Order: sequence, then structure tokens, then C-alpha cells
Amino acid sequence: MSKTSVLGVILVARIVNGSQQATSAAGSVIAFASTLRTVAMLSCNVSETLTINAGADHEKKATTKFRYELVRLLNLSFYCYTLMLKGLKLVTPPASLIPLEGGVMEAEVLSVVSCPTAMVCKWITSLLEEQRQAARITDQQVSVMTTELIKLMKVYQDTHGLQFTPMPAMLNGFSYFFVVVWVYSMAPVIAMMEMHDNGDLNNEGFGLGLAFSFFLALFYFGLYEAGKIIEQPLAGVVDLLPIDEMGHTLSDDLSNLVDDPNDEVPVFLPRPPDARNGKI
Repeated sequence: MSKTSVLGVILVARIVNGSQQATSAAGSVIAFASTLRTVAMLSCNVSETLTINAGADHEKKATTKFRYELVRLLNLSFYCYTLMLKGLKLVTPPASLIPLEGGVMEAEVLSVVSCPTAMVCKWITSLLEEQRQAARITDQQVSVMTTELIKLMKVYQDTHGLQFTPMPAMLNGFSYFFVVVWVYSMAPVIAMMEMHDNGDLNNEGFGLGLAFSFFLALFYFGLYEAGKIIEQPLAGVVDLLPIDEMGHTLSDDLSNLVDDPNDEVPVFLPRPPDARNGKI
């Protein structure tokens, strides 16, 4: 029975470790979305009034374009992030996230690079630098927003790292081997022990022994299957969290959080019509 206890401890440890990794990944997804909302709120510091003498109409158009592009890129970064969670490669962004100018080139770049999320963050940094050079935002404000982008990349790296730090292959293989060998060898051993200790039961004792070992085997295989989340913790997060719904909610929040008095920044990733009507 000591071997059975050791096997149980190993399998429970797999489940606990896998649950911790999945919880960490889920927390990273929430932190990523939260940082995007923070960047959108901080963008309210960008205002055409800082250089009103340069031409009010020109500055108004430039600031409106900045808000539009910033929210578009923030949505695009979350879209790329969710593709990484799902283990998919970006081929072509959604039509709503493709810019009117240079959209083809941007889509080609994102489809080639190994880390589209990082590339989008780089574009956001360049967008902020343009506003700083045009004196629409101060150096201190750029520094604050850049700090948030650094946090964003850290969250991305932490999440991405979970793909390459699963349970050690040797321990995972040992767990599987231990389960298979022990479960399939346990049934006849228990049956023989029952026949030896309760010989007067004969076939009934043998049948009870097989039934007991069968249910015990189901229990251990159940523990092993439950611990499989440790092999792909990000896949577990995708199954547990409504990723697509989070994207729709985030897109709506970003559009509302940015300073947009003329309502020119759309919801780039709206919910499908059926979802908006309360249907699934």
C-alpha cells in the first residue's frame, strides 16, 4: 500500500502544480487586459491644446488620428496575445484592425515576425514618440506610458514562458509509466490476495478483488487525466476563461476610456449580433 500512497502523492502533486500554472496564466491574461486599459486612460494626456498655435484644425486632426491608432493597436496587441494563448499563428488580422493606410504592409510584417505582440508594442512606442516630438505630450507623461508598455511586455513574457516550462518530461513520463504498470499489475495481485486470505469465498472473493482493483484503477487514471493541465497550462486557460468575450469587453472599454469627444474611435472588436441580442 505504500507504493499506492506514493503514486497518489505524485499524481496529486501534478494536479496542484498544473492548477498553479493555469492560475498564474489566467492572472497574466487579466493583468494584460488591465494594463491596456491603463494605457488608454493615460492617453487622455495627449491634447492638441499644447500646440494650439501651430494650427487648431491640424492639431485636432492629428490628435484624433493618434487616439484612433492607439486604440486600434491596443486591440491588435490583445488579439495577438490571445492567438499566442491558443497556440495559433497570426496570418491576417481581422479587417476591423487593419489600418486604411499601410494595412497590407503591416499585416505582412505581423505574419512574418515570431512575436507579433512585441511588434505591436513597438509601434505603440513609436506612436507616443511622434506625439512627444510634436509637443502634444510631455516627456514625463511619455515615461509613465512607456513604463506601462514595459509591464505589458513582462506579462507577455511570463505567459509565453509557461509554454516552455511545463512539468519535467522525465517526471511526466515516470508518472504515466507508474500509473500504467501499477494499475494493470495491481488487479491480479489484489485478486490473488483475496483468494489467499479468504479462500472460502472462492470465485466471489476473486470477483470482489477484480471489482475493487477496477474502481481503484479508474481513480488513478482520473487523477492522471486531471493533472494533464500541467502539460499545456495555456490550453487550460483558454478552456477556463472566456477569452473571446474578454476581447469584446476590452475593445468596448478601450473605446470608452480614451478621450474621444467627437466619438470617432470605434469599438474595433464588437460582439457578434447574436451575442449583442443576448443569444448564444
